[in-house]
Order: sequence, then structure tokens, then C-alpha cells
Amino acid sequence: MQDLGGLLLVLIPVDYCRRKMVEAECTEALIKAQVVRATTSPEGILQPVAEGVGAQFYLNGTSD
Repeated sequence: MQDLGGLLLVLIPVDYCRRKMVEAECTEALIKAQVVRATTSPEGILQPVAEGVGAQFYLNGTSD
């Protein structure tokens, strides 16, 4: 998690379970998630990542 400190992130909105998990893990690791874009659209996540706007990561095994 420490590697996420300073990274700009493209994530899903805060009302989703996976986003809450990310925020909780960041808080536990004493880092602040720097979210530059939040969207539910796969294209809305993949396009800015492809353009270098921010990073995104996949959480497996959870449901919203």
C-alpha cells in the first residue's frame, strides 16, 4: 500500500464497496488516496489510465 502514496488514481465512486475497501486500506497504511477521477464506466476508467492521467488497480473477489 505504501507504493500508492503519491500516485494519482482513477477509481470507482465512493459509494461502492470496493472503493470503500481501497479507502480503508489507505487509511490503515496512513496514506491518502489521491483520486483524480471517479466513474462507474469501464471506458471512463480505462481511457484516462491509457492517457496517463492516473493509475487504476483491480480488486478481485468483492461485490458492490
